Amino acid sequence: MITNMLFAASLLMVAPAHADFVVNTGVPAGPQALLFDAGNAFAGQFSLAAATHVGAISGWLNDLGQGGTFTVALYADADNLPSAVLDDAQATFTTPTGEPGWNGARHLDWLLAAGTYWVAFQVDVLKGDSFSGSAPVQAPLPLLRYAFDDGSGYHTVAGFAPGVQIEPVPLPGSFTLLGGGLLGVTVVRARHKARSLSDLRVRREASGRAR
Repeated sequence: MITNMLFAASLLMVAPAHADFVVNTGVPAGPQALLFDAGNAFAGQFSLAAATHVGAISGWLNDLGQGGTFTVALYADADNLPSAVLDDAQATFTTPTGEPGWNGARHLDWLLAAGTYWVAFQVDVLKGDSFSGSAPVQAPLPLLRYAFDDGSGYHTVAGFAPGVQIEPVPLPGSFTLLGGGLLGVTVVRARHKARSLSDLRVRREASGRAR
């Protein structure tokens, strides 16, 4: 039985952990879209009720047939507009050319305190970005606010809701489930040991009565 439990525990230790979304607007219905290229960027405002370890940020994007790279940036909020850049990362458009899909930056490891932020999608040519495309709008679960930058700075826009997903850093299954698996093995061993001692005591008592 212990061997079986060890095998079960080993299966638990390699099971993947499930990562819920911190933000998920869902897929935009379109067909309208915002321009997204070297001269046009967009950002969405969101709030966190507690400290959050962000691991990935993606936008629902479509290219013009050439793919390329873009920048995902995190901004502080000031008067409901993006202000200071807190962090950024380069991302690559990986959806098959000409098809919309979730594209963004992964393995971010950004630790955010509770508060309000802006996540922006930009094409920064100074960093070597080359993406040219669009961001379909009318997401079913829009963010708090959206802003658009056509080269003159961010300003809020209404009636548009590009798709955005923010994921937390996933907890490795080997760590989240290791404790549970080992605890199960420990409990079984303790029960097995107690049962063995109980059986030995019964045999000794029976042997004493026989004498």
